Amino acid sequence: MEGPSVWRVSLLGPPALESGVRLRTAKHRAVLASFLLDSAPLGRTEIALRFWPDQSDPLNHLRQAVADIRHGFGAEVLVVEGKTLRLRDREQFRTDTDELQECLSEARRAADPAERLSVLQIACGLGTGDFLEGLEDSEAGGWLTETRERVHGWLADANVEYAHALEAKGEFSEAWLAASEAMRWNPGDAEVSDTVLRLSLAIDARRPATLAGGRSLEETAAVLRRAEKSGRTPNPQEARTLLAAFGVRLVANEALRSVALALSGFKAPFTAEQARTIAGVRVADLQALVANRVLSEVDGRYAMVESLRRVLWKDLSPDEQEQFAARHARNFARWVREPRNPEAEKEHLALALHWHLANSKAPSVLAFLGRLYDLGLFDVCAMGGDWCVAFLRKEREAPPLRREAAWLAGRLALARHRFAEAVAIFETAVALAEEAPSQLGRADLLFHLSYACHHASRPKEAEAWARRSVVEAKRVGDQAGLAQAYRFLGEILRAAGRLRQALECVAEAVEIDEATPSSVLGETLFQLATLQSLLHRPDEAYANFVRSLESRLELGNPHGTADCLRGMALIQARRGQTVEAWANARHALELYRSMGKIASSAAALGDLAEVHICRGETEKALDRLEEALAIWKAEPHAGWTARVERRMAELLEGD
Repeated sequence: MEGPSVWRVSLLGPPALESGVRLRTAKHRAVLASFLLDSAPLGRTEIALRFWPDQSDPLNHLRQAVADIRHGFGAEVLVVEGKTLRLRDREQFRTDTDELQECLSEARRAADPAERLSVLQIACGLGTGDFLEGLEDSEAGGWLTETRERVHGWLADANVEYAHALEAKGEFSEAWLAASEAMRWNPGDAEVSDTVLRLSLAIDARRPATLAGGRSLEETAAVLRRAEKSGRTPNPQEARTLLAAFGVRLVANEALRSVALALSGFKAPFTAEQARTIAGVRVADLQALVANRVLSEVDGRYAMVESLRRVLWKDLSPDEQEQFAARHARNFARWVREPRNPEAEKEHLALALHWHLANSKAPSVLAFLGRLYDLGLFDVCAMGGDWCVAFLRKEREAPPLRREAAWLAGRLALARHRFAEAVAIFETAVALAEEAPSQLGRADLLFHLSYACHHASRPKEAEAWARRSVVEAKRVGDQAGLAQAYRFLGEILRAAGRLRQALECVAEAVEIDEATPSSVLGETLFQLATLQSLLHRPDEAYANFVRSLESRLELGNPHGTADCLRGMALIQARRGQTVEAWANARHALELYRSMGKIASSAAALGDLAEVHICRGETEKALDRLEEALAIWKAEPHAGWTARVERRMAELLEGD
């Protein structure tokens, strides 16, 4: 039976049975949407990885989707051109997003206000649901997120233009509803939230009774809370509106107002314990503010409506503000000694650090900053790194403190990938070590200086400092530091192509790690096995990959496990053990994908391709390389892209 001359397809809202067709899955519907929204041919691998990146054979899933689309809309609907797909005739389809864009264009051309209003009403009526409703963003990667943002923009434009047209007619309540709908689609748009506020105030001006806390101001406050979540700072008029909406409760109850004032210094969600120790507020008072909707409570943390908090904070005197900030900073200086869930307190810790940098003495600042670094909160520490560098330049300060500042500043520079800066800082720290004996190990300083030089592309200096680190660690009997120095020296020598010397260094590190309990033995064995493989010593390499795998499995290290499986698979493939090689390479790929390691997944696809080549499966090898190439181009990584393209060219020439 022939289909209609034009197929009607709905992309907004849940899947609908239109023109007698409903695709089997939400992802099949999304594949069709990809072709409907992009007239250019699309790469098969690109589409397959877009919707099935974690599947073992994404191209097979794409083939099922194509078959489903052809079953519904006709065998000739999609055209295959080499490695790409496209719709044979886009004009054969009409979607609700087509109608939405046409309505917007027609409304903007219309000279008659009544005609414009009518067309915009139709456009707004199309937004009954989200784009591809029922499909999660995570199921289609960045494509779905970007496309939804584009469609949301069209829907927001339609509603805000409809609101302006209604406002021009004096229909403020209907205009307010349309503008609120626009904010639902685009909550971060300042023009939309300004329109909602202006319409709310226009309604209030015509209904003075609402100023006592009635419906319109409550709605306005809700809109402003959404605007705040989008990162937009309310203007003074908006703040007054919030005070009118919420402040009526505070004015009526002086006790509540005093509690709210005491809490107004919390710029991030806080716990009941923090409210008690810093602001002296009881749980009962917190619950009273929650009941009056001045505070919200989520998972045991409280937060005040931000606009209201700012207004109340300004009502405190400068002395009261400073007292709160000091209590807050000292509380978190104590808290870092035995932290619980540091990630949840990052905003508080950043504020506390800011206060300490401005007010505390150097030893206290360094102690607090060092603890934050040990907790791995590098983004919080960033401002402290600049403070340390400035302190380091103060030659009148005591050398031990300057060295400690240099030690922190250098590691923070490394964490921020500012390698040239780290080199200069660690060179100063090493110089200070000569005049300021400290518990900070000199071998560790030398190692970090070597590491910084290596990443700053200064290989000769990196090698020289690494060798000095080896000497210093031997001198003081620091076995862990000695193994670390040997491992890194091996990495430097490998990068320079001096593989045999690198192998000797790493073998020394393995001997030390085996003699003393070490959590990094698996890593060192992997480094040794990799060098042995490069030096064409497969039996030794395979044995050490296996030992490394056992160690990493014991420690529960999935990334390290996958790395070992890759190394084993390549050796097995060259030995002709292609079944075992394929299984190990496949397992490594699945592990990388489960951890979201995109680049490692691409490398594992390259390994799978090599296994297919050893099995004589050239077509499958090309498919795997094509998947890898799509990833490297998206990353992007020019070196790996060129390498994969060369390998594909070699295979095609061989055919």
